[in-house]
Amino acid sequence: MVIFSMTAVSLYAWQGNNLRSLLKIQERQLVLRDRANAMSWVRNLNPMRQPNGEIQLGDLQLRWRAKLLEPIKPGRFQTGGISLFDLGLYELDIEIFRDSVSSDRFTVRQLGHRQPRHVSE
Repeated sequence: MVIFSMTAVSLYAWQGNNLRSLLKIQERQLVLRDRANAMSWVRNLNPMRQPNGEIQLGDLQLRWRAKLLEPIKPGRFQTGGISLFDLGLYELDIEIFRDSVSSDRFTVRQLGHRQPRHVSE
């Protein structure tokens, strides 16, 4: 009976560790899924037009703040001519909230643009 109880305690401890590990994996998968969803939206964000803001995406809320890394410059064609767009490189600090609790924070670099010049006819 003593051998059985020692073995049972060890097995229950092992099972408890496995369950805790599975819960951590599930939590991490949720964070990674939320980050992938946020990145899908951020790809279309123009930080030159919207340097700061927040948006509700289903049960997620995104908050971002953009910081200009390089001065805004006129874009150039491959031939060296000036394009219609001005460009700026931004670093976005993105925070993801789930149920009003911060669940993830990351940074990404994103190109901002505006069109100050137009095609002359």
